[in-house]
Amino acid sequence: MKKIIFLIFFITAALASFSQIHVKEGSFHKIDGFVMLDKMDHLDDNDVPMALIKISTENISAEERRKMTFKGNLVTFFDVQFKSSEIYLYLSTTATFLEIHHPDYGKTEYWLPEDLCDFCGYELIVVSDYKSERVVEEKLVYVTDVNSVFPSAKHIHTFVMSLNYAFDTYKNSSYGFTLAHLDSGKNLGYFLNCMTNFNFFEASGMECDENGFIDGNSCYYTGRVETSKLSLMLGLTYRITEPFYVKMGFGMAGLYVYWEDTEKRMILNKDISFRGFDMSVGAMYLFDKINVSVDFVSTNAKIFELRLGIGGNF
Repeated sequence: MKKIIFLIFFITAALASFSQIHVKEGSFHKIDGFVMLDKMDHLDDNDVPMALIKISTENISAEERRKMTFKGNLVTFFDVQFKSSEIYLYLSTTATFLEIHHPDYGKTEYWLPEDLCDFCGYELIVVSDYKSERVVEEKLVYVTDVNSVFPSAKHIHTFVMSLNYAFDTYKNSSYGFTLAHLDSGKNLGYFLNCMTNFNFFEASGMECDENGFIDGNSCYYTGRVETSKLSLMLGLTYRITEPFYVKMGFGMAGLYVYWEDTEKRMILNKDISFRGFDMSVGAMYLFDKINVSVDFVSTNAKIFELRLGIGGNF
């Protein structure tokens, strides 16, 4: 009987020696506001989106932490990145459990308490009960702010450039570009937009009224009409969700109408032409590398314009 008791005690102690690593109870949680900007770099071999688990450790030195390996479901793929004080574990969102193994501290299985969502971020703490002289004490800081969890996140800047096409209520077309700056740590961004119809020619410097008279004198025209259009706008963007932004802008615009007289001079029709203020509202959607946008623009509440844009993100 004593031999049986001793055997049971020995087996229990042996098993304990191989289970000196475990997941800290209650440490697994989703990071609110986490944004994975390089999404397309984190698809597994089956094109399934991956999630990120940030693994911190207790009683495990940086040297020992690098010895840790991971297994999961048969269809789970891993991308392990060892940081200075933690492990970034990218894994397929189809994963339901983790097997964490260390050659000295043993292994443990941890069943994930919730389904992983596409490109989301999570935190987890792994603890070792084994103590050695090689272990360097590490101070753990518990945070809820995503910018504290990933300090570099608040410094990630996205530059958006798009080409635009616009047409207004008078069937004038124009072309241009938009440059925008977005900061992952802030909801507000800003943009610059410039539009023109690229209709540039030498003007005579003379002006006529809406009837074609120049200083009260009649003038004869060929019937050729040219318009020159220019708009410059600055504005703000506001992030509704990570890929979707709304926009509002203000700027200056000018529409200049020229009539050609029989002497081939381009005469500015001052009554039809005007300069004024532009105001726009719109929306922008960012895909992985490209963006699309639509804006509605009013110039002095006289001309209304629709602007469409497509471009790239850097």
